[in-house]
Amino acid sequence: KQSMSGIGEKTMKIALGVSGKLGDWILEYLSRYKGITIIGADTATDQKGQQDCTKVMDNLGIPQLSYEEIVSYKPDLFLSIGYVKKIKKDLLETCRCINLHSGKLPEYGGRNLFSHTIENGEKYHYMTLHEMTEGYDEGRIIAEDSVEIEEDDTCLSLYWKAQFMANDMFRDWAKRIIEKDYRLKEQKGEPNYRDWE
Repeated sequence: KQSMSGIGEKTMKIALGVSGKLGDWILEYLSRYKGITIIGADTATDQKGQQDCTKVMDNLGIPQLSYEEIVSYKPDLFLSIGYVKKIKKDLLETCRCINLHSGKLPEYGGRNLFSHTIENGEKYHYMTLHEMTEGYDEGRIIAEDSVEIEEDDTCLSLYWKAQFMANDMFRDWAKRIIEKDYRLKEQKGEPNYRDWE
C-alpha cells in the first residue's frame, strides 16, 4: 500500500461516479490507498453495452450511492470516471470535482470521441484530467496524455489503448490530485461538444 504525506491523521473522504473497465481499475487502485476512505460510488451509465462497476464495488465493499446521496455525504473529493450524469452546483460547492475525460479539451468535449478523432484524421487521441464546472468538459486542465492513432485502429482498438494509458495516467497523478498538488491550465479556444452522431 502507498503511504501519503501531507494528510496527517485526517482521512480524506472520496466519492466516485464510475463506469467501464477503467472505473473498475481505478476503484481497485484507490481501495488500496492509505489515508483515504471511499465513501461510495454511483455507477449509472446511459451507454448501451457500457459496463457498470457494481461487481467490483461489491467485491471491494464499496457502497453504491445515488448522486443525491453523494451530495448529502459531503465528500472532500469527487472523481468522475466515465460518469454520465451532469454535476450540479450542489456538489461543486461541496467538494473538489475532477473528471478523467476521454478527449483533448476544448477541441473534443462530449462523448463517442474515439470515432470522431479517427474520422477527423487526428494523429493522437488524448485523455484529460480536469476540474469540473457546471458546463460539460469546461473546467481548467490538470494534465493530459495521448496515444498514437495508427492506420489500422478501429474505435474499439483505440478505446482500449486509451483506457490502458488513462489508467497509468491516473496512477501517476493520483497522489497529486488527492493532495491538491497541481497547477491548473485554462482551456484555450472555443468548446466543441460532440456526441454520438
